[in-house]
Parts: sequence; C-alpha cells; structure tokens
Amino acid sequence: MNLKELVQGAWPDHEKKTAEVADRLETGLELVEPNDADGVTAFLHVVNHTIGDHAGDRARALRVCEAAVARLQVQGNDTPWLHLAVARHLAGEEEAAQEAEGRLGREPANPVRVRMLVAQGKAHEKQWAASQALWEECLAVADGLDEGHKAERAVAVVSNNLSSMLLELEERDAAQDAWMLRTAEVGRAYWLRAGDWMNSERADYLLAGVHNALGRPEEAKTFARRALATIDENGEEDVDRAFIELSLAQAHKLLGEDDEHAAALARAKALAETFESEFLESWFAGELAKVQP
Repeated sequence: MNLKELVQGAWPDHEKKTAEVADRLETGLELVEPNDADGVTAFLHVVNHTIGDHAGDRARALRVCEAAVARLQVQGNDTPWLHLAVARHLAGEEEAAQEAEGRLGREPANPVRVRMLVAQGKAHEKQWAASQALWEECLAVADGLDEGHKAERAVAVVSNNLSSMLLELEERDAAQDAWMLRTAEVGRAYWLRAGDWMNSERADYLLAGVHNALGRPEEAKTFARRALATIDENGEEDVDRAFIELSLAQAHKLLGEDDEHAAALARAKALAETFESEFLESWFAGELAKVQP
C-alpha cells in the first residue's frame, strides 16, 4: 500500500470506523515519501478530519500532522503547511500555527484558506458561535478580494459543509436556521466561481434540502428542478439525480401533492437500484426514510 491508497481507503470508513481508521493513518506515517507534497497534503486533510473532527483528539491529529510534514524535503508546495497550521490552531498551539502560516506567504487569501478550515473544525466541536464568527470574518475578507483568488474553493467547500452540518442538527434555533441558509447561498455563489457544473447542481441540491427543512417547499422545488436541469444540460450524474429527486419528493410531500410525490419517489428509487456502493445504498436508505409516506 502507498500513501494515496491509504488516504483513499480512509474516506469511506472514517465516520463509522473512526478509531480503526485513525490507527491506520498514524501507522501509515511510514508511507510518507520525502518528495510527495501532494500526497502529504491529502494525508493531512484526512488526518485532521478523522482524528481531529470525528475522534475529537486534536493533540493526536497535530502529532500525526507534525510527523508527516517533518518527513517532507520538497520545497515550493505550501499546502501541507496550510493543513499543519489548521491542526495547530485547533490544538490551541497559536504561536506555532502562526509560524506555519508564515510558510504560506503574504497573499491575503492565505489566512482565509486556513481560518475557513478552522471554522469548520470549530463546528465539529459544536462551537457554533465561534465557528460562525470566524466564518463571517473570513467571508468579509474573501468578498473584498479580486475574483479568482486562492481562497475561493475553500470558501465554497467550507460554506457547503457548514450548511450540511447545520441541516443535520435535530434542533436549530432561528439564528442557526438563518446561518444554514446563508452558508448554502454563499457556498453556491463561490462554487460558481471556483467549481464546475457538478458543484453547481450539488449546491442547488443542498439549497433544496435547506428550504425543505425551513418549511419552504416551493423554493425547494425551484432549486431541485434547477439542479436536475443542470445535469440534463451537461451530462449524466445518476447518483446526484437520485438524491435530488428525493428532495423534490420531500417538497411535494410538504405541499400535499401526492401524485407528484409518488412520481419523484419512484424515479429516485429506480436510479438507486443502479448503485454499486454500500455507502451510497446506506445513505440513500437514510434519506428515503425521511420522505416515505
């Protein structure tokens, strides 16, 4: 096994088998090659998310990240230092985090790239107020930069992730509802700058889910249909289409549109029959349960 295979194998299991994956990642330090900055970047990402976010062990995540970066000898790729800075911030090592950020250079977008990921980490720790304050601060900086800056993708990714995390909460207050919608809207706006058509339709799928959760099924239908139209115009994406149809079914259900609800549900189920992944099947089953009559 090489480092790339280790990382690829970690993502499907990191939520349900967090402790096992965490152990595999730490043991996998021996796979780090001194000139593989891209591989180490991907490794640090999954380490921070699995060991830090899901296992909640920031000290261990930092230890593994430090060890991985220490094995690197390559120069000119700053991204490993970005993820190391995030690990240090979330572990409370502020002075060391600033040192790592210094390796990224003085470009104004770099602090946004780091702190957006820190905001996401705070959300995983249920520090919602701290997460939102940092996200708002980063967004203000990002919005003030010329289009095409290096932090656009980070803003898109983190905004979508934060909205998804808020959507999954069993209970939200009015302020969290508003932030959930705002992060979904910002995520789509930045995906239109930094992503492709699939990012666009997935952002619309999220917006459909958010509006359903807020009791706005007409708006949910609009976003779901736009997502489906984007797929129609650009290619095939049956997995995404299946989940979008579920959101559409949910909107019809909330509106009491029984025939339309049944039709959307049938289309979603037909698409799901082609799934070949246990993860996708399980995810679909969970979403299906929310919209079954």
